[in-house]
Amino acid sequence: MTKQQIINCLRKYRYAPEHRRGKQGATVANVAALANTHSSHIKDLRDYSFSRGPRWLERVARAVEMIENGEVRFTSNLGKGPMKGSRKLPTGEPLWTIEWVNVPKRRPFPLEKIHAASDHASWARCRTCQGEKWNLAIMNGKRYMMCRDCVGPVHWPIMGARASTKDEKEDFYVCEGG
Repeated sequence: MTKQQIINCLRKYRYAPEHRRGKQGATVANVAALANTHSSHIKDLRDYSFSRGPRWLERVARAVEMIENGEVRFTSNLGKGPMKGSRKLPTGEPLWTIEWVNVPKRRPFPLEKIHAASDHASWARCRTCQGEKWNLAIMNGKRYMMCRDCVGPVHWPIMGARASTKDEKEDFYVCEGG
C-alpha cells in the first residue's frame, strides 16, 4: 500500500458511517495497537501525512491491510459501545479485543458479482474484479450477495434492490453460522 492509500483508509475509519461510533472497531487506538505504535503517531499520519520512517510505515500498512482483508476484527468488551473518555473497563480490561480470523490456505472458487446469498462462500473472490468484499442486498424479496466494487449501493435502485435491514443481516449470519 502506498502512503496515500493508508491515509485514505485511516480517514475512512474515522468518517465513514459504517466505521463510526464503534461499529467496526477500527479506531485509532486499535490500529495503533495492531501496528505496535502510539495512537498519536497514527493521528499524525491521518491528519498531517507525517510518517515516522519507512519501517514504521510498513508496520502501519500491514495493520491496515489486515483490517481491510478481514484477517483481523475487533470486538467490543462492553456490548453497548465504548464509554466516553475511558480506554479501559472498570475491571481493567481493554475496550476492544483483537480477534484473528483464520484465512483458509485454499480459497473457494470465484463467484459471480451478483449471486444468491445461499450460494455464498466465505473468503470467495469476485469472478469479475477479484475483490473480496460483499454486501447483502434484498432484490425481489430474495437475498443476494453483491460485490462491493462491481455493484455498489449506488447501482441498487436501478436493479430494484435495497440494502438489508439490521434484522435481516443478523438473521442471515445466524442461519449461515458466520
